Amino acid sequence: MASGGVAALALRPTEEVTALYSGDDSPVSDLPAFVRMLRKVRRQGFAINNQRTEHGLTAIGRAR
Repeated sequence: MASGGVAALALRPTEEVTALYSGDDSPVSDLPAFVRMLRKVRRQGFAINNQRTEHGLTAIGRAR
């Protein structure tokens, strides 16, 4: 998932994110780890995508 999308999801309540990504067809394979990552993004105010979506590319996302 891209940094901008993660930053935007971090603004949503945990219950909403859990409901969105708890299904069998969810692209998130480890929901507890994903929720922990979103909490970290909330605390620091930005998300970093370090080569998760494209080799050699690092991006920072921030949502308001």
